[in-house]
Amino acid sequence: LRPTKSLVRAGSAVLDALPPSDAELRADPAAPAAPAVPAPAADGGMSALDPRNLDTAITNLRDPGTENLDQAIENLRAKPIESSGKSRNLDEAITNARPGTPTPAKEAPAPRNLDQAIEATRGKPKADSGAAKAAKAAAAERRSADAAAARDAAKAAAQQKLEAASAAKAKAAAAKQAAADAAAQKKVDAAASAKASAQKKADAAAAAKKASAQKKTDAAAASAKKARDAADSKAAAAKAAAAKKEESAAKAAKAALEKKAQAAAAAQKKAAAAGDAKAAKAAFAEKQAAQKQAAAAKAKESEAAARKAAAQKAADEKSAKVAAAKKAQEAKQQAAKKASDKAAAAKRAAADKASAAKKASADKAAAAAKAKADQAAAAKQKATAAADKAAAAKKASADKAAAAAKAKADQAAAAKQASAQKAKAAADKAAAAKQAAADKAAA
Repeated sequence: LRPTKSLVRAGSAVLDALPPSDAELRADPAAPAAPAVPAPAADGGMSALDPRNLDTAITNLRDPGTENLDQAIENLRAKPIESSGKSRNLDEAITNARPGTPTPAKEAPAPRNLDQAIEATRGKPKADSGAAKAAKAAAAERRSADAAAARDAAKAAAQQKLEAASAAKAKAAAAKQAAADAAAQKKVDAAASAKASAQKKADAAAAAKKASAQKKTDAAAASAKKARDAADSKAAAAKAAAAKKEESAAKAAKAALEKKAQAAAAAQKKAAAAGDAKAAKAAFAEKQAAQKQAAAAKAKESEAAARKAAAQKAADEKSAKVAAAKKAQEAKQQAAKKASDKAAAAKRAAADKASAAKKASADKAAAAAKAKADQAAAAKQKATAAADKAAAAKKASADKAAAAAKAKADQAAAAKQASAQKAKAAADKAAAAKQAAADKAAA
């Protein structure tokens, strides 16, 4: 409602020499005692109040239960001055608070402002100008110290606010940059993953196409080879059958010729026994012819047997070759399957290794980011602690300086007040002596 430090010029040597505030009054117990405060007048008027400071005057002016000065002033204004006997403004409060001020109900109205109060005091002993100047200088020093402390506090608060704003701005910028970096890294990883997936899909399609074409080619080659092998086997079987048939025919012809030769030999022997030389000669010729034919049939049989053996051997070789080709095909298929499984395993191992490396890189990046964030937080905490320490040191220094200045000002004010009181006592003594001399002379 008003400054805590103020200088009241009341135009009175008593009022001007007294402390201007409750704080200074409490700090200096040696201050002059206040005049006794009598009970309010029966007509509601206000008698003399303790005039030592403005706080006491304002407190005594309040109505019971009123805690707000504005409300107290409004309550006073709402009452007629004749009925309330109280002041309507601060000047009237100061005037009515002076010792010896008559109440409106008993005497003429008291002065309502300082000018009227000064006029009313003309002809009375003048106030001590040295004490007033000392009090004014002390109040000015206190106001200067308070203003310096307030400026320092405001400056420290502004600096702290600026540092907090800068820290918050830096933190927001760092968070925004980290989010942008994470989004960009995520986008790059997604693009790389999509590219790897597309490449993997293309490789799989190419491998499948190549495998299908190879399988188709292998199937066609196998089918053609099987047909050739079947044809060769069939030809070999037919050749073996023909050779066997030829051997059988040769054996039958040989047997028939041998039987014919035996019959011719028997006829020759019979003709020789009968003495028929001609028949014997014919039988002998027939026998020789039969033997010759039998020898030829035997040679033919041998040739058929040789051809049969050769055909059988060729068939056996063909069968062995087919079996070997089949075995080689199976071995080739097993080798291809083994190579495919090995390639798939190697591919899976490479993919797992790449995934593990990617995860390790992501974990490392996350750990680095966390370490960086922790380091930034630690640095921020350290900076905050340093700022708090500096602010505390600055505040302590300012408080110490303010306390020293206040103590010095209080000491100077006390010294000046003591000097003023001493001068006043001397002046009062001289005035009393002069008055006594005047009274004696008048008597």
